Amino acid sequence: MSASTHENAPWRTTRPGLSVLIPFLHDDPTDLLTLLDREAAMLDGRAELILLDDGAADSALTARLTAQIDNLALPVRLITWPPTRAGPRVATGWPPPRAGPACCS
Repeated sequence: MSASTHENAPWRTTRPGLSVLIPFLHDDPTDLLTLLDREAAMLDGRAELILLDDGAADSALTARLTAQIDNLALPVRLITWPPTRAGPRVATGWPPPRAGPACCS
């Protein structure tokens, strides 16, 4: 079974310079999304959020997130992995970010 994805309208129309991955497992990131979306106007499409549900299998949470994402100004993609017994999958590197790699000096 593969992962499912859901993107909002801003995701489909922007090409950001920064992708922020927010993995979660048995946690609810809705409050964080609300806070981050307050900065959407200032960011003007230069940043996107990638939410990664690492296999919690919480259909109620997925439904809440999908509804919230559809109403956010920030570009957001939700990736929902099926339940796993092997543990978190964040280390797999899927999916690659749309923005180029960041470099720090």
